[in-house]
Amino acid sequence: MPALESHLLSSAIEKGHRQLMEAIHALPLKQWLLAEGEPLLRQGERVDALYWVEQGEFTLHYAAANGKEFGLGIWQGDRRLFGEVELLTGQPCQFDVVPLAPVNVRELPRAKFESLLIEHPEIALWLSQQLAGYYQGQMQRAMTLSLYPLAHNIALDLMQRRANGEPDLKLYQEAARFGCSERVYRRVVVQLTELGLLEKREGRLEIIDQEKLSAFLDL
Repeated sequence: MPALESHLLSSAIEKGHRQLMEAIHALPLKQWLLAEGEPLLRQGERVDALYWVEQGEFTLHYAAANGKEFGLGIWQGDRRLFGEVELLTGQPCQFDVVPLAPVNVRELPRAKFESLLIEHPEIALWLSQQLAGYYQGQMQRAMTLSLYPLAHNIALDLMQRRANGEPDLKLYQEAARFGCSERVYRRVVVQLTELGLLEKREGRLEIIDQEKLSAFLDL
């Protein structure tokens, strides 16, 4: 894409983001404090509104009919919308979206959101960019989980989360994020510990040698 066109597109996307921010803070939207562990969205439910979060951390969980669960990790809810995919596709929510701590939520009704899209087309450009980013990120995670051993995925995940300063989850949540049982997750952690890559300090897994761990991951 020529530089001028790229600049114009970036400017339009930034404008759309700004217009959405202004609308969210100007409109008399319903607001409430969502408690820790209380789902913002539930798997299988219909979504008739968007939910705006200024700042917060969420886990996404999927429960299969056979009883197995899978988690998509921690999502940073920093100035972002939830429910946009379901609203645009008309499909039920695919996941439980659960906050790790109390978080302030604003509800943007479907009718108002649709009016904003018509009035400010740049908002749709910004939303498209956000959805494309989410898609690429989740596809990368899905391919990594599919193509690499569980030990590799758990070690890589820990390294990335420590680098980003993300909090630890409960054991069942950690296991669910990799689609395995708590027993299997513990066994892999023991393997990584015996390899001298990790150790447990005050109940928290820590990286012993960053270079050794990078070599193990072939980074």
